[in-house]
Amino acid sequence: MTDPLCQFSRSFPDLAASILHRDRHKRRNFREETITDILIAGLTAFEPFGVRVDFPADESKTGDDMDWEFVAPRATNGRRYLRLHIQAKRAIFKQRTRKPSYWLYEQLDHEAQLHAGYGSQAERLINSARAQPCCVPLYMFYHTLGGLQPSGSGLPAIEGVNAIFADLLRPLLTANPPARGNSGWSVDDKKVEKWRPHFMPLSDLLCFGGIAALPVSSNDGRVAFLVRWMNGLISPGMLADRLNARKRRSIAETELVDTASIEAVEQIPQATLRAIETPGAGRGGAEIERPRAIFLSGDGG
Repeated sequence: MTDPLCQFSRSFPDLAASILHRDRHKRRNFREETITDILIAGLTAFEPFGVRVDFPADESKTGDDMDWEFVAPRATNGRRYLRLHIQAKRAIFKQRTRKPSYWLYEQLDHEAQLHAGYGSQAERLINSARAQPCCVPLYMFYHTLGGLQPSGSGLPAIEGVNAIFADLLRPLLTANPPARGNSGWSVDDKKVEKWRPHFMPLSDLLCFGGIAALPVSSNDGRVAFLVRWMNGLISPGMLADRLNARKRRSIAETELVDTASIEAVEQIPQATLRAIETPGAGRGGAEIERPRAIFLSGDGG
């Protein structure tokens, strides 16, 4: 049997693709923020299972990026905490009449601030994550129905939601460093097909648990079954192992990725512990930089 969060991780990409498909032929498009907001809002349904969702007190800080924290306070192996800093980008379709059309992430080289230079957002994402222990920078890509493709020819599926390691963009930052007056990245650098070999499905980040039917004996000798969601399996240590396996695969395919290992650490930030100890405290607005989801593991890490 599949746990509810795992089911969500496999169904939400289709929902995201359908929502983005609705804006075709319209002057106003749904942006990354729309899908990110819906994704974060969807995770609130899992608060009874140990997920905590907080939003910044300053609404201007909400946008197309978010933090996911995986926490196992009772882990005895030292792997109690891992954080994902996620930046979202949506793909758009470029229709051409005389040449092949294509999908691309038009804002992949976005400026973080005015005159900061093309690609400065990616630079800040990677550098800020590297400055903090156990923080993994990821890009989460959103695709509409017209751009979806099944896996094949050794390539992962293009789904409504896919993720890649942000470190993959580092060579672009080196070759084309963010600077005022920079002309931006090439179209080829922003095409979906360039990044597809490194796609991870949303389920790689959220699908860990399972539903167990545990036998329980009654006083009259009959045996009943207690259904329990094994949320203890959503642990920072297991996620780190999975991400490392994915990263090794990317390294085998290209030399673009930093070979540093992803490690869950023992120290849990005090702000995160406060959020866990006081469920719902952040719903009215927390002192955080961006929307945050905390995935609490009830067992070891």
